[in-house]
Amino acid sequence: MSIRITADGFSFVITEASSGGVVCSESYPTEQGGVGRTLLRRVAQSEACRFTPQRVCVVVDSESVCVPLADFRPEDLRQHYALVYGEVDFNQHRLCYSVLPELQVVEVFTVPRDVCGAVSGTWPEATYTSASSMVLNHAAAFCLECGGEGNCLFAYLEDRQFFLLSMTQGQLRYSNHFVVEEKQNALFFLLSVWKELSLDVFRDVCYLGGNALAQQVAEEARTYLQQVEWMGQLDLTHL
Repeated sequence: MSIRITADGFSFVITEASSGGVVCSESYPTEQGGVGRTLLRRVAQSEACRFTPQRVCVVVDSESVCVPLADFRPEDLRQHYALVYGEVDFNQHRLCYSVLPELQVVEVFTVPRDVCGAVSGTWPEATYTSASSMVLNHAAAFCLECGGEGNCLFAYLEDRQFFLLSMTQGQLRYSNHFVVEEKQNALFFLLSVWKELSLDVFRDVCYLGGNALAQQVAEEARTYLQQVEWMGQLDLTHL
């Protein structure tokens, strides 16, 4: 089972272990008292939570930091995160990390402690990952499938989260995500990162995917970039 936590609510998704097919899916908005309390109430009421899953993964939208695998030490989690975001209130947030071996990086991110408390009461062995880690994993697989040659920029828009990551010869070069409200915001971030990375408008490829707004961004991006490939919508709940 995966529990997908977003800015506006959360969902429970039960998948078949062998086929990956969805058995049950339920979505809920955040109610008064915050996501942790809402999650506690819904765990007790949800049809999905009556299943006994083999494993539970909590996928969160969170600010994150990518650290080269060779430089990462678990005891330095706070220092890794503070280099980018400064000090965090650890009474409210827990630091977690995901190892991405294909990209030779570790992503460090935060999870609200009320979410951890709500989950651990029912599934103490649950693991945590970030939505950007899921996007990175899909991007790595996609790059390998395409041969991993040259430079490319992956852009993925889900809800209001716009993920941007660049790879060169299958190696991670850049990773970040932004909150966007409309097409022009997303297009600005896309072209700014393209310019920052000195990507070639004729030779390098932009792979773009996500929701309906992302499709509009892809159409507009083709005005500026010669190679824009649509990669559809990814499953960020699939374990």
